[in-house]
Amino acid sequence: MKSKLFTILAIGTMLMLPIVAFGQTVQPYDPNQDIAASEGVGKVTGLSGTYGLVTTLVGYLVALFWILTVVFFILAAIQYLTAQGDPEKAKKAKKMVTYGIIAVVVALFSTAIRALVLNALAGV
Repeated sequence: MKSKLFTILAIGTMLMLPIVAFGQTVQPYDPNQDIAASEGVGKVTGLSGTYGLVTTLVGYLVALFWILTVVFFILAAIQYLTAQGDPEKAKKAKKMVTYGIIAVVVALFSTAIRALVLNALAGV
């Protein structure tokens, strides 16, 4: 049981690492820059800053949702393959696939809602 949990956590961590790595921004160090001059760095100062913030956050959430959906399908497939003819386990795996399909539909709708919200924020 512990090794199965460890395997799931290890795979999940490997799938999440690119999101964390690509989500970081690095500003180059400039020793000649006055600290007081960089006062507004990182603050949302208007609608364009809010738009960028919402775009970034929603993009990461949608990506995370798709990754979790794929992981859910993989776990359902593993459970179905390891059912070994047990009808209860096979039924549970089929339910997981059904829930995975529902998750795909929700993900598609969330992508459409994201586009609508971002268009409303952009004034398009």
